[in-house]
Amino acid sequence: GGEGERHHGRRSRYALRHCEEEGHSFGCTWKKIGEFENGFDRGGQTKEHATLIRSLGVRNVIIAVNKLDTVGWDKKRFEEVSNHTTAYLHSLGYKPTQLQTVPVSGLKGENLTDRKDVGLTHWYKGPTLTEAIDNIAPPKKPADAALIMIVSDVYKASQGSTGGLTLAGKIESGAMIAKDKIIVHPQQKVITVKAICTQGKPVTVAKAGDSVEVSVKDATDDEVSIGCIIGHPSKPLPYVTEFKVKVLTLNYKIPLLAGQNVIVYSLGMGHPAYNIPLSPR
Repeated sequence: GGEGERHHGRRSRYALRHCEEEGHSFGCTWKKIGEFENGFDRGGQTKEHATLIRSLGVRNVIIAVNKLDTVGWDKKRFEEVSNHTTAYLHSLGYKPTQLQTVPVSGLKGENLTDRKDVGLTHWYKGPTLTEAIDNIAPPKKPADAALIMIVSDVYKASQGSTGGLTLAGKIESGAMIAKDKIIVHPQQKVITVKAICTQGKPVTVAKAGDSVEVSVKDATDDEVSIGCIIGHPSKPLPYVTEFKVKVLTLNYKIPLLAGQNVIVYSLGMGHPAYNIPLSPR
């Protein structure tokens, strides 16, 4: 596709990444007899998606039990699907306070923003889907901390612009100001911010939580790549050779062993490493 299609694709990825990092997920389970079981226990994608959102760090999950109208808003079937799904999410480490289950009909629009069907209202008194979304408290954004921005995309500016590189990503902490100096880790390269855009609009300041496109100068695509971390020269990030992590193991066939060589994938990059003594939870 052309530049327009690539630009639209980048926008879509930013929107998806923003939803993931803000900690919201919407799991739709299909509830006709056999459909849920096929998606969950017989090689379907519902269980796989639950595992993926856990590994992505999603903190809050809304389980939208869809098509419940096709069985007359059967409360027993809703509880069956809900209990089975939440039990698996609990096994992945989710706490009850991180989960909400909502019966809906996507085709009829029932219980999305309001509910009118007496088959549902006579037993369900919980939130609508939009109310469940509003129940999730937005995460705190550390705007006063040191600048950290993870680079998720690097591309050359389109023709007719000021030229140079554009870095896309999300500011995890701190703030970035147009015309400011920033440092690229691990290359230790100091570059200059020419302009900042968020949601397609130019801004002079971007803060923690903002997904941005940053035009820079004094940098080439050989010096900045996906997975690099942007900071401020006055507060460079510390470097370590050893760190401790909590690892969630799912469906693994090869056991983790002390001294074993592994590849650590982080921020789009792979790093050789090895395990030191392990401590089971």
